[in-house]
Amino acid sequence: AEISGKYGPDTARLFILFAALPEKELDWSDKGVNGSFRFLNRVYNLVNENISHISLKHYDEHKLNDADKYVLSKMHLTIKKVTEHIENFEFSLAIGKIMEYVDVLQKYKERNKEVFGAAVKNLALMMLPFTPHLSEELWHLAKAEGFASMHEWPSYDESKIDKEAEAIEEVLDSTKKDICSIMELAKIEKPNRITIFVADEWKYELTRKLKEEMEKTRNVSEIMKKFSKEFDSYMKEISKIVPRLVKDETKLPKVVLDRKKELDALKASSDGLKEEFNCNVEVIEEKDSKEAKAKNAMPGKVAILVE
Repeated sequence: AEISGKYGPDTARLFILFAALPEKELDWSDKGVNGSFRFLNRVYNLVNENISHISLKHYDEHKLNDADKYVLSKMHLTIKKVTEHIENFEFSLAIGKIMEYVDVLQKYKERNKEVFGAAVKNLALMMLPFTPHLSEELWHLAKAEGFASMHEWPSYDESKIDKEAEAIEEVLDSTKKDICSIMELAKIEKPNRITIFVADEWKYELTRKLKEEMEKTRNVSEIMKKFSKEFDSYMKEISKIVPRLVKDETKLPKVVLDRKKELDALKASSDGLKEEFNCNVEVIEEKDSKEAKAKNAMPGKVAILVE
């Protein structure tokens, strides 16, 4: 009641659903509530300050550039993930996906009016279960017909989801879950700092080649022999990596991302992680760190230090 009175019911609802993980006791911190309040203000300003860039007409697929396609891919992927999380009662994870989606929309500068309009309309609908008052305000600002609450839940088109964008989403998902697992195992309730390490470039090339070789053979000796010339400088590490991955191919990413794209995506998600974990979050490259844990970083599977 106190939060609702000071910040409004939408902030109260968002904070409670975002902060109250089933396995954790709710931390009633002013910092956490302020974070939720700031986020809702960011969402309102994103739409209110860009009304002239919103059109609810359907976009022309033949006139889309790469930025437009990425936003649409992210929109369909976010609808898919938010829907799944809500169905599984994982409200905190659903809200986290919406936060990442908002970050993408804020960086979408040269906006196609129709693409941005579709993105805003679906944002309002996805936020409806958490922030009904703000959702109706966004719906009104976008000049959508009727009320958001009377509209059907948004649907996603799997064919519009870029597989690379989905792979990035999986990296971000697993990173967040791994941070939670580390905190639980180390019994860290309030971390001071989280460092995320991204693997060196040679590991990405190794993983791509290994996936190709594993389609031909599972003989570790044969694979190591093939890699001995190309990856000569790293054979000591490879002798540990290859047998582990051949034994359990589920540890291999379905899509080996371009390293820079993975690095950029993790850096872009760091603000959301800062808000969620209430501490400083740094994303650095393995080669730039002397921390022993950094060497554990692999493509699609970062190394993490929680302090």
